[in-house]
Amino acid sequence: MPKRQVYDIPPIVEALCEFRFEPGQEWDLTMPGKLHNKIKNDYPAKPRQQKILEAGFFAVPNALPQFTTRETSIKVQLLTQDENRLVSVGTDQLSVHMLRPYQDPNIQEKKRGWVEFRSRIENALTHYWDVAEPKSVRRIGVRFINRLRIPEASFDKKKYFLCGPADVPGLPRNLPSYFSRTEYTYDANKRLVLTHATVDNASDVIEFILDLDAVWIAHDKGVDRPGAVALVEDLRQKERDAFEAVITDETRRLMNEGD
Repeated sequence: MPKRQVYDIPPIVEALCEFRFEPGQEWDLTMPGKLHNKIKNDYPAKPRQQKILEAGFFAVPNALPQFTTRETSIKVQLLTQDENRLVSVGTDQLSVHMLRPYQDPNIQEKKRGWVEFRSRIENALTHYWDVAEPKSVRRIGVRFINRLRIPEASFDKKKYFLCGPADVPGLPRNLPSYFSRTEYTYDANKRLVLTHATVDNASDVIEFILDLDAVWIAHDKGVDRPGAVALVEDLRQKERDAFEAVITDETRRLMNEGD
């Protein structure tokens, strides 16, 4: 198992934990307000609505397929004043988000990062349970989105990453841009979705997204609140191990020394 690392320049741009529930009562529009009343001290900014759109195509006789979008649901976001920490609540869904800086310099060092994130997750989940009274949790996702900056215009990806597209004989090894998405299965309920892609390619630097989403899905019975918290810890460890498994010591050097 790769050893846990703490980096001087954390690459995390967003960390999020999402729960989907088996409802115990019918959802109503007062629930986000009731939840906000319970966690208002931690999320004092004015709540805002987030509309969720679904895009798709439908066939039309004797014509080209038509592209459509439709609003499928509305989530309410509860935010801190700086909007770097938020809770999003919707119909039988709850997610907790931490934006950059993940390691908040304004709080004690021993309470930063995962310690802060885990505390916010447990607090939001506990109060959601009191308000919505779900029967169980059916799905959990622990996702970390990292942005890494490589100070080279052209490079050998194997120098920095152990994931991404394989080299193909007869094709150039230089890949100025690519998108790779791979799904790994741990067991019947747990998987890891790894997305690795270029996001910027300037004259002297290349930036990458390394997105790791560790997911648990119930195929039979869901879990209660303590069971969900235990699964969050396990999924976080899987995400952390995966991150260390796909980067090289050269990438670690950059995160400790910068450019």
